[in-house]
Amino acid sequence: MVEAASRIDLPDLHSQPFFYTIQLNQDTRERQLKLWAEILLSYAKSQGKMGYSVQELYESEGVCVNKKVNRRLSIEAVGKVMEYMVEKGLADYSADDGTKDKVFIYAKPLQTIATAIFTWADRNCKIGSVETLVDLREDSSVKGEIFHMLDIKIIEKACLALQKEGKAEVFELDVSGLEGTKGVKFFHQ
Repeated sequence: MVEAASRIDLPDLHSQPFFYTIQLNQDTRERQLKLWAEILLSYAKSQGKMGYSVQELYESEGVCVNKKVNRRLSIEAVGKVMEYMVEKGLADYSADDGTKDKVFIYAKPLQTIATAIFTWADRNCKIGSVETLVDLREDSSVKGEIFHMLDIKIIEKACLALQKEGKAEVFELDVSGLEGTKGVKFFHQ
């Protein structure tokens, strides 16, 4: 287990026992879930990883567990925080079987990442051309962009969001030596 508290700023509420029980009052619960979402986002950034199982988050020392107050966020509560994050566009369920036990936590909301990718493509005259998802992630021209070095699955999901808007098409490249590589072509509407 990772001791995360030393790597992230935790709100004062993190040391209050009641913070580990999902509150019944709707306004209080909304604020509580927002704070937990911020904590989990900070944790994901500090770990340099965005894909987690609910169990992995549940066991994270210093995040969902506070030994000083002898409290742990229940696994059901971790699931509620993940549901909240998915509803707010801060995470997405990643299990291929449709279960809700694995998530991607986004550094920024997925739509923000998608917009940034399209803005980059437009600004760099990439409309109508094909880019690999790897290039979108790693190319020197994307340094400084919010999607630079993001998990490739998040970049793909952002491009698929653009596809739903008619701004891009994601496809498997059929090029020798690039088997399994996905590309994206951008379009003006």
